Amino acid sequence: MKTIMIHEMPDHVGETVRIGGWLANKRSSGKIAFLQLRDGSGFVQGVVAKEVVGEETFAIARGISQESSLYVTGEVVVDERSSFGFELQVSDVKVII
Repeated sequence: MKTIMIHEMPDHVGETVRIGGWLANKRSSGKIAFLQLRDGSGFVQGVVAKEVVGEETFAIARGISQESSLYVTGEVVVDERSSFGFELQVSDVKVII
């Protein structure tokens, strides 16, 4: 698995990648959490589905505080609703302490 910057996501559609950055904002709705991630190159939304990541990782995603440093792993997908045009379908979240 490759670690990339957010601005490199268009070159990795359909691939599982890791992005290191900070949590700019988050919101959740039932069994889905939306993490707005940022690094030095841009912003992207990470979608965390409880049924995909499991109870423990979902609890971590919902409990992360704003501006926390983290690594997020997931599949890069095209999302025309996004101003960036892409999002990350999250499979793992690691908070950096």
